[in-house]
Amino acid sequence: MAVLADYPPEEAEQVLRTIVENLKRIVKNKRVLKKYINQLMMLSRLRKIELLTIKITEDMPIHYDFEADTLYVRGEKKGRSEERKERIIKFWKKGVELPMISNLMDMPVEDIERIIAEYRKVNNV
Repeated sequence: MAVLADYPPEEAEQVLRTIVENLKRIVKNKRVLKKYINQLMMLSRLRKIELLTIKITEDMPIHYDFEADTLYVRGEKKGRSEERKERIIKFWKKGVELPMISNLMDMPVEDIERIIAEYRKVNNV
């Protein structure tokens, strides 16, 4: 909870380093330490100092698996979904038939139609 305390922004790095050092000193179980680092990461998002927290945890000999972080995973999935939509729209704009797009993207034609309809609505096409 110290990460949420009312301290000046310029002291954020020292506060975070102290928290991480104390966690390392007190918590000997790596799995439990990882749990506490995850909690620190979530709380640091509330103070908008998540990037600083990432930097500190990377600087110290603690391995924080960002790829397992819930927000990271959600963002990655959303990014892949947006990428797929962009490819579908590119194919469609080039005149590729919907069954062919469906085959290339390994998606049902109905999903392709929905994505195109959404694109047309948003872009007034």
